[in-house]
Amino acid sequence: MTLKLQIIRRPLFTLGLLGLAVGVVAMTSACTILREEGATRLAAPVHMNKRQIETGSTSLVAYERVHKQGGIANVYIEGDGLVLKGEHQAAPTLDPTPDNPVALHLATRDKGDNVIYLARPCQYLTADKNPACDEKGWAAKRFSVENMDAMNDALDNMRNKYGFVGFNLIGYGGGGQVAILLGAKRKDILTIRTVASTLDHQSWTANKEIPALEGSLNAKDFARDVATIPQHHFIGAWDDLITTYNYNDFRAAMGPSTCIRMSKIDEADGADGWVNRWPSIMDLPVDCNSDQ
Repeated sequence: MTLKLQIIRRPLFTLGLLGLAVGVVAMTSACTILREEGATRLAAPVHMNKRQIETGSTSLVAYERVHKQGGIANVYIEGDGLVLKGEHQAAPTLDPTPDNPVALHLATRDKGDNVIYLARPCQYLTADKNPACDEKGWAAKRFSVENMDAMNDALDNMRNKYGFVGFNLIGYGGGGQVAILLGAKRKDILTIRTVASTLDHQSWTANKEIPALEGSLNAKDFARDVATIPQHHFIGAWDDLITTYNYNDFRAAMGPSTCIRMSKIDEADGADGWVNRWPSIMDLPVDCNSDQ
């Protein structure tokens, strides 16, 4: 009898674990879908339509409003999203889709002819739609060569589809790192703006005593490659995570340049205080006429 009970219990235990795993996946997929629906509702009033872009290694989600093909596009790059969990941010989440897509909010305030929001790898796509996604890819390796190649491929796709002659990049949070890395690689980046961005994630993780982003490129290492691109970096005066020391490390690594500016924005922190004021912030100078 004892032997039979043991034989019966093992399959039940295994089925229980399987059921739990299936339940977690289903819950994660449901959260992804809800966040995607929220992004679609946010983009719809300003006529930004969702498009899934296939790259060489993965799929990326974009929301686009293109009124002038052959012109210049303002491309908003999302932050890292929900990548880590736990008290010490040591464990990856099961879904990096942001619950507050700040870059998309900023894009909705942009009145330009060509405005595109570009999500990061694995955001807004459930696992069944993007099997190439894994936890390392959106956590420690969020700025990996593979992920940056995918973002670069997405810009190529936009250029080929709409005939764009250049891009103005606006990166929020970790999207600022992406903007710098793309600017270092491409010849068609006209300007770069970053908002509450980690321009040197190595010093940032060390200072905050959180795990280093092993396998990720670091924008600071490419600072000299973007020294001739007009750029303006915005830091929230109330932000206690991203402060001027991050910018100062990046600026020092760039060397001589008259194309870089930094502004501290009053009453703004990592996520709040940007959206309603974005049209006026965006009008601040982005040029190569001064070094501030």
